[in-house]
Amino acid sequence: MGIDIHVQANATVVAQKAAKAVEEIFKKYTNHPILFLVSGGSPIEILKYLPKELFDDRVTVGVSDERFSTDPTINNFAQIMFLPAKHWIDTRPQEAETLEGLGVRFDTALKNWKQKNPTGKIVITQGIGLDGHTTGQMPGCIFDDSNVWAVGYDAGNKNKYPLRVTTTMPFLRLVDDSVMYVCGKDKEEPLKRTLASEGDLSVTPSRIIHHMKHCLLFTDQQV
Repeated sequence: MGIDIHVQANATVVAQKAAKAVEEIFKKYTNHPILFLVSGGSPIEILKYLPKELFDDRVTVGVSDERFSTDPTINNFAQIMFLPAKHWIDTRPQEAETLEGLGVRFDTALKNWKQKNPTGKIVITQGIGLDGHTTGQMPGCIFDDSNVWAVGYDAGNKNKYPLRVTTTMPFLRLVDDSVMYVCGKDKEEPLKRTLASEGDLSVTPSRIIHHMKHCLLFTDQQV
């Protein structure tokens, strides 16, 4: 386990350096299948700087959290489809599919990928919300059932997009490498809570990075 922190001058450089880190991680796992799950929101900036050559036949792409919407300007998966990936875990809601149904479909897809790729590596990007949420898990809405890797739920008034499908804490603990993107003065306080030596995971879900295998944190904030 470990958190490596990289402070950069501005958000553009943060995104470029984070993208370079993803590239190096992919190179490290040249002989392994890779599941690459991308966070919605600001960490999508990282994707603009990834070389298309990364997305070869061994790479499967999806999102680490989803907004339950068919609107392509809201749905996270719809916003990453510009990537030249050959294999996808598609989390766009299907016709008549319920929030809970999408959660089960996503959970099943993640487990199926791991079963088919026992030596595969899981790489994700993630961010930190102003309230300390990460990968769609809001304060007071964390999911820690070891048998569940993804779940659909209603976050109520905790977020502008309350209908979410998120990877769970047990899944995040399985992730081999996380690249975290945190930019903006408004992220200073939640970032401090995330990195503090003590804190409650249910209050600040982003503190899960202390329990993950490896997190590379890129930020424009002094920590």
